[in-house]
Amino acid sequence: MPAAQLNEKDLPGLARERIASGELPAHVPRRLWGGKGGGEACALCDQAIVPDEMQLEIRTDDGEQREVRVLCFHVSCHSVWERECRAS
Repeated sequence: MPAAQLNEKDLPGLARERIASGELPAHVPRRLWGGKGGGEACALCDQAIVPDEMQLEIRTDDGEQREVRVLCFHVSCHSVWERECRAS
């Protein structure tokens, strides 16, 4: 679904789809970083995280994957993704 068509009620379903496909991890990492947005695309909604927004960042380097990925989220998108991880 294009990000322009997303709204907040669509995010849980999108998170479940991306978890199932492997685009997003199915577990919450132990470490989390935060700071101001740098323009990166959110790993859940695909929208840019602008400098006046808080950005949360995770790294998928917990030994389950050989490739380390850095994923950035809006705070609200991270909360949706984390809730879907814990529900599964």
